[in-house]
Amino acid sequence: MENSKEYKTELSENNEENNEEKSEKIALLKGLFLGMLMMAIGFIIILLLINLHSSNVAAQKGYSSTELAQRMDKIYNLVETYYDGEFSGEDMADQAIIGFLAGVGDKYAEYYTAEEFAQTMQTAEGDMFYGIGVVGGDDESGYILIEQVYTDSPAYNAGLQRGDYITGIDGEDVAAIGWKKAMENLHGEEGTEVAVTYMRNGVENTVNITRGAISNQRMPFGIVDEENKVGYIYVSRFQMTAAQQFIDDVNLMLEDGMEKLIIDLRYNGGGDVDTTCVMLDRLLAEGTIVTMKGPAFFEQKTSDAENYLNIPIVVLVNEKTASASEIFAGALKDCGMATIVGKTTYGKGVVQRFYKMGDGSYIKLTSAKYYTPNGTCLDGVGITPDYEVEFDAASGVDAQFEKALEVIKSM
Repeated sequence: MENSKEYKTELSENNEENNEEKSEKIALLKGLFLGMLMMAIGFIIILLLINLHSSNVAAQKGYSSTELAQRMDKIYNLVETYYDGEFSGEDMADQAIIGFLAGVGDKYAEYYTAEEFAQTMQTAEGDMFYGIGVVGGDDESGYILIEQVYTDSPAYNAGLQRGDYITGIDGEDVAAIGWKKAMENLHGEEGTEVAVTYMRNGVENTVNITRGAISNQRMPFGIVDEENKVGYIYVSRFQMTAAQQFIDDVNLMLEDGMEKLIIDLRYNGGGDVDTTCVMLDRLLAEGTIVTMKGPAFFEQKTSDAENYLNIPIVVLVNEKTASASEIFAGALKDCGMATIVGKTTYGKGVVQRFYKMGDGSYIKLTSAKYYTPNGTCLDGVGITPDYEVEFDAASGVDAQFEKALEVIKSM
């Protein structure tokens, strides 16, 4: 009997333990269920808010992405059904994107196929390519503005100069085919010939140029005034390879006794912002270089003063100095480290970023405005020089450079 009582007691205790475990499990399950329910409700609320936001945005923009997709799908079906001929869906998609971006109103927006983007990156990274040997800017005139002619390149030997405009390629008007396509047409197989029409001082000339192998060249630099120890360096574009070249060239001139520096940014249409900031970090004291702010983008670049270049600096600019080159000149000016000589700069105070599409293509969009260390946005305004000097190519004298030399010698 005692054993029976003990067994019943143990059974009772086990039942109580099991009941407690069940209660704990039930409580845990209830907690998990409630937690999941709250998450689901929260997710639904977020979805509703997103849909509400999208509806509001669509109402503000006058069109929704869903409506756009439906119209494009309908157009594709109509073409597929009724068009009496062959067509490429891929080409249609490319052109649709190009047209869609044109409708945004962003004059800097562009669409790049995977192949076009790879070629763009190759040029930006300074790898060898085949062409005539010019750095060409996308000018508001619609033509290619020559920012730099590589020494001993086919273009150099044909007489093209910095500041010329390429207006035609093989009889095609550059403004009609667009800057990107025109630059592609300048590239080609080594040994092939291209007819280049260029304009200088309002006069057009056409020359036949044989394409060759082109590799990124060092920026022109050196001591230009031995007595006053004045160094000079020209930066045509902020390509990815430019930063280390710039730092090396500055260090070489310092070894040669440089005590003052002229930095020439005329006809520099911009380039990579990160490259620009690496170069500025070699010059500036500790502080802000540039702040970039947009709807979904914020970044602030700073210098650490580890390699602060404490010497007088003059920066040469003109009306074609734009974008990243204005970041460069603006940072030096705001920090009180440079005197600006030349003409008021272009005034492109906005930043473009690349966004990858699912098929390897990219779109470039204006994503932010940039602000100099003093908080100034230069968009549509530009940088006003401390000494304004006209450039007269016909005179045969670079009056802007001569003024820069005069100013820096007095510093």
